Amino acid sequence: MKYRVIFLQILSINAQKDKISGCVYNEFKEQLPNAHVTLLEQKKTFVTDTKGCFQFSLVSSSNYTLKIQYIGYKPFYKKIVKGSKN
Repeated sequence: MKYRVIFLQILSINAQKDKISGCVYNEFKEQLPNAHVTLLEQKKTFVTDTKGCFQFSLVSSSNYTLKIQYIGYKPFYKKIVKGSKN
């Protein structure tokens, strides 16, 4: 089975408001609506909107791992360090 690649663009990480948002794209810069974005440390899964974007609140931890899944694509993992530019 041949897998395609997922790309993640983190739009913002706001440490004061404890929110993270981003958009999920494929290798052709096409939006991936209904992709599953899991915040592993909180065991919460979110589904991207029709534009492939997501937003959710964070807890006090400063390190996070996002797991992005979409049918036909290899899962993508992204480490997020609160307070740094990813």
